[in-house]
Amino acid sequence: MGSAPVAHGAGSPPGVFRTAHFNEAEKNHLYKYSNNTVVTAKYTKVNFIFKGLFEQFKRVANCYFLVISLLQIFTDFSPTSKFSTAAPLAAVLAATLTKEAFEDYARHKSDNEVNNRPAHVLRNGAWTEVKWRDIVVGDIVKCISEHEFPADLVLLASSEDQGMCYIETANLDGETNLKIRQALEATSHLLTPEQLSAIDAYVEYEKPNDQLYNFDGALHVRSDAFSGKYEKVSVDIQNVLLRGCTLRNTPFIYGFVVFTGKQTKLRMNANNVPMKRSDLEKSVNRAILLIFVTEFIICTLGMIFHYLFNEANKDTYYLPLQGRDAVTVWLGGWITFLILFNNFVPISLYVSLEFLKFTLAKYVNTDLDMYYAPNDMPALARTSNIMEDLGQIEYIFSDKTGTLTRNEMEFRKCYIDRTQYGFGTTEIGLAAAQRKNDASGAGSIDSEKYQNKERAQFHPDPKLEFDDIRLREAAEDPTNPNHERVHRFLINLSVCHTVIPEADKVNEGEIIYQAASPDEEALVKAARAIGYRFLTRTSKHITISVFGKEYKYEILCVNEFNSTRKRMSVICKTPEGKIMLMTKGADTVIFERLRKPVDENEANEKERLRLSLVDMAEEGLRTLVLGECELTPQVYTDWFKKYQDASTSIENREDKLMAVAEEIEQDFEIVGATAIEDKLQVGVPDAIATLAKAGMKIWVLTGDKQETAINIGFACRLLTQEMMLIIINGSTPEETRRQLLTQADRFRSIIESKGVSEELALIINGSSLGHVFSDEQMRGLLLKIGVICKAVVACRVSPKQKAQVVALVKDNVSPKPMTLAIGDGANDVSMIQTANVGIGISGNEGMQAVNSSDYAIGQFRYLVKLLLVHGRWNYQRVALTVLFSFYKNVAYVLTLVFFCIDNGWSGTTLYESVISLAWNIVTFAPVLVYGFFNQETSAEAALKYPYLYLTGMWKRDFGLRRMLLWILNGVLHAVIVYFICRQVFWDAVVSPYGDDEALFVYGTIVYLCLFLVVLFKLAIHSDSWTRLTGAGFWGSVLFVVVVLPIYSMIHHILSFFSDIYFIGVRIYGMAMLYLLLLLVPIAAVLIDYLVRAIGRNFFPNPPHIVQELEKKERGSFMYDPKKLEKIEVAPVKSHSSDSVRPSYPL
Repeated sequence: MGSAPVAHGAGSPPGVFRTAHFNEAEKNHLYKYSNNTVVTAKYTKVNFIFKGLFEQFKRVANCYFLVISLLQIFTDFSPTSKFSTAAPLAAVLAATLTKEAFEDYARHKSDNEVNNRPAHVLRNGAWTEVKWRDIVVGDIVKCISEHEFPADLVLLASSEDQGMCYIETANLDGETNLKIRQALEATSHLLTPEQLSAIDAYVEYEKPNDQLYNFDGALHVRSDAFSGKYEKVSVDIQNVLLRGCTLRNTPFIYGFVVFTGKQTKLRMNANNVPMKRSDLEKSVNRAILLIFVTEFIICTLGMIFHYLFNEANKDTYYLPLQGRDAVTVWLGGWITFLILFNNFVPISLYVSLEFLKFTLAKYVNTDLDMYYAPNDMPALARTSNIMEDLGQIEYIFSDKTGTLTRNEMEFRKCYIDRTQYGFGTTEIGLAAAQRKNDASGAGSIDSEKYQNKERAQFHPDPKLEFDDIRLREAAEDPTNPNHERVHRFLINLSVCHTVIPEADKVNEGEIIYQAASPDEEALVKAARAIGYRFLTRTSKHITISVFGKEYKYEILCVNEFNSTRKRMSVICKTPEGKIMLMTKGADTVIFERLRKPVDENEANEKERLRLSLVDMAEEGLRTLVLGECELTPQVYTDWFKKYQDASTSIENREDKLMAVAEEIEQDFEIVGATAIEDKLQVGVPDAIATLAKAGMKIWVLTGDKQETAINIGFACRLLTQEMMLIIINGSTPEETRRQLLTQADRFRSIIESKGVSEELALIINGSSLGHVFSDEQMRGLLLKIGVICKAVVACRVSPKQKAQVVALVKDNVSPKPMTLAIGDGANDVSMIQTANVGIGISGNEGMQAVNSSDYAIGQFRYLVKLLLVHGRWNYQRVALTVLFSFYKNVAYVLTLVFFCIDNGWSGTTLYESVISLAWNIVTFAPVLVYGFFNQETSAEAALKYPYLYLTGMWKRDFGLRRMLLWILNGVLHAVIVYFICRQVFWDAVVSPYGDDEALFVYGTIVYLCLFLVVLFKLAIHSDSWTRLTGAGFWGSVLFVVVVLPIYSMIHHILSFFSDIYFIGVRIYGMAMLYLLLLLVPIAAVLIDYLVRAIGRNFFPNPPHIVQELEKKERGSFMYDPKKLEKIEVAPVKSHSSDSVRPSYPL
């Protein structure tokens, strides 16, 4: 109760709530809330050029070339054309901005379509059609079925009884099951414009945030026209309709607008996915800084030599050196050399990488081998920034349910009062039985007597295999001694849930159950099959049919499930008038809340149930414990007051509701337990075995019981019988610490060797992890033990703990490993975003994991091809593209350095300006074609021999050492090209009078020889040749051969580039040129060829052997195939130590 508040606008300090008033537009306008226009586009017509250029110049290389361009244009120190750097820089920027403009135009079109959709808003007592962009906070909106909500709304009323409506949240979280939203009781009767216009109320609620599943607010409505007092009504997420959701199966609703535009929860979540940069890109940035330093050193040396030459020859009459002051000589010399050598940094590198990664992403998107037809789900690269990281994964962190399993739940067994119902076992149970040499598995001597599916199910379900007739007989026969217990069990399954029934539009009379969790759907369907059929749900009641007779249960309160509580409960009034609290949840949390035993039988029941749970968990079944207790009316009334206070609180509402629920959820009596099967996905065991052979360490993080997790680990071949299981399951910090210290001391030798043992696996539970992450010492111990194990299984873990485990390995293992996290549900999002690479699986838990991921696939087995084929190819292609880009430009610039030695460090360029400008263009296509099509081995070979993946994990294709080797190779090639050309052509073409014409004849000859050398170098490193590869290679040669003479003949048209008059024609008339173009490239790459040939023939590595294996089919085979079978990772070797770096034992 209270009076109208002072409202606060968007600029209110933290902790102050927002307020919106009904039917008072002027007052709401004063708060200056966001309008409802949504803009996803990055640019506008006004800021496109400025903002676009600003984004481009965040790259260090672009800033570098801008400085060079300005120095060339606005100073007299440039030895080349004023536009030789500005022109390619402008071309690169233009190409990038064009791509940005094209993408942003599509965003603008989409924005305009959304912002101009029609909506009906209550204005001046009548429904008025407006556009979405004109909706404001405080408006009352009418939405009709099958339409999206235009803003975040508080549900006031609907066409359905008791103000209910059904919504679909697929656009928000990918979940297609319908959800119920409930109108506020104080407004659910307002169904006419007159009634809505007359309401005197305001809503006080939270400030804009990105919490999709929480809303804290309160409606203050005037209780009568005379008192001036307001009644306070709770508003939570069950009363809120979020923008992006769609109204289903409900003719219309009325909603009050609370958030608009960029402040809606949908838009607040739009930019939450963190930007990731690849490990190789970070190395490239470090390499560019190294190149900068090298260039500055060379420029400084050039400046010193330039000064010394000037001092030694300042009196030479034919050199214009007289009268130059020292500052001009020093500064001018340094700037001259900076401009001359600016190509040390390849200007085309970023463009090449963007084109390449974009194409590699398309390869992933169009790979039919990774298309999952049942869900119409192709593989999807949601980012192209980290394509090469897929080829360097060392640790895989995987969820279980829906990731390794199908997330298609089937009720298999249950336990009720000393009796376990359900026969047969699972594939996981069979595997466990085989390990124990128990051929019978989990069979029962009663199975033949009581096994009959037709008699076991009252409402037959073809998808349910439950066939134990004892359960139905006990439920149907009141004289059966187990009837009461079984009846209570099935009532619990039918009432304690949040499932929504929906009429089947195809099969008349049938009901489709819409459930947020596959577990709940399976349990409700199981109860229906036995004879307890869930029929309808309203905001206050649930109706069930028990063997054809209907019963109505009044729902008084629902305490919903979350990952912290690990349980849910329902308070209901039974048809007999009893107030019952029913619950279901994890055994650990339910056991803690059981009442004290009233007799010895009840005291023993907990232990009997525990043993039954262990049996069912060993079969890989997911178990839940059911409990209930009766509440007196007084207890319920007193508690419900606290519940109402908590539900109307705007601050920390969720925490207060959890505390209130904790207070009532006590003193349960055991009702029974359920066991649900979630079968492994097709191909999971083979996929895990293959990934393990590729050297990856796999950590499974699951919420299942320890026994379930271990048995699933064996079933999917993550764990083997040869492995020793290290189990950490301490219930207290002291016990956890003691277990960790014991195991660390036990395996000290392996830890000190920084190796990995193929025979060790770690099992740890969530309780122990909670203790570990609260103590620095225990974190270190867990990491030491975990990294020496080939496999790790963490059970009973929370979503937060999943992310903590990933971060522990990602940030603390040295050298830093590449991590990958894969999951399918909302509880996996934090883990996916924490890892270097996040993979989302499109399954039955919505699209939140996919929407937060870097890559999306339909099944876990597709991860094998994504990593071993696409990942390995991507890493090699991107690595060589980067190395080649630096190599070719180092070779190019060093020919200029060598020419400076010959020209007295004057800063004169060897190449004509346009030819110099074209260097990055003519070498662009070949390296890009290589990146598009090169395959060291075929996809089939990469899958057949997973050990090949180790080269990427160990960073053999890119690193400081390899970068230096390529740079030194560029130095060598520059020396060979320049000095052979100098020896042959210097006297023939260089005029004693220093004519530019003769100079550029010589420079063009050097240019052509160097161009062929870098192409030959690329050809040697190409592992596969296709028509397109050849077209890129020879097309570049043809382009240079044809364009050079044409350009030299049209110099008079390009008057500002006139230094190459007919040079292209003249050099083609030199007979020695053709011999030089043949011999110089051969001489330059001969050493490269010999090194590779010797390595391949005398020191072959696995890729070489596999290449020869593939050639065998074509009649060319050099190596014994059996050699490859010996390739394995040494059991105690790890790349974590350079001194113990593993190799391929052949």
